[in-house]
Amino acid sequence: MGTRFIATKEAPVHQNVKDAIVRASELDTRLVMRALRNTERVLNNAASERLIEIEREKGASLVIADILDEVAGIYPRVMIDGDMDAGAWSCGMVAV
Repeated sequence: MGTRFIATKEAPVHQNVKDAIVRASELDTRLVMRALRNTERVLNNAASERLIEIEREKGASLVIADILDEVAGIYPRVMIDGDMDAGAWSCGMVAV
């Protein structure tokens, strides 16, 4: 339910995030970082697509450093600034 709470008027996050969560369908989340045994569900965006492409290219040789730009330190840019493609950000199944 945490993802749904982000979409409430009381949540101190950018309206772009709220709108994206409300618009999401069952086809709008992706699972990433499986090869690192740290699977995370994220809302599909340009950053998650870049991350998935890197995962495909690297295969079993993937290390966290390969995808750090897409996952590390992105929450202020997404949640506060509303930059929806800043990185891959967590989004639970409840969003859909």
